Amino acid sequence: MSSKHWNYKQDLVHAHLKGLCLGNPDLQFIESERVVINKHSKPDKVMILSGGGSGHEPLHAGFVGEGCLDVGVAGFVFASPSTKQIVSGLKAKPQTKAR
Repeated sequence: MSSKHWNYKQDLVHAHLKGLCLGNPDLQFIESERVVINKHSKPDKVMILSGGGSGHEPLHAGFVGEGCLDVGVAGFVFASPSTKQIVSGLKAKPQTKAR
């Protein structure tokens, strides 16, 4: 039995997030920044964004959805997301309330 479950470890996070969004039509994936968004979050509510290092999936992106997070931002394995990624997540969901 093979113990190899992936071809390139650099693609693990991307593949996980893409699969998560393909399996849930309520989610949108910004591939370039590894950001997962709830398509149906309300713009008149304060946005809730969370993020952190990958490697503990479905942490962060797994909690994006109705009644939970509006945006999840995934860093590389065991590394926090960059400021650029977080700003991309904030800008992806326009809000009418203060952030």
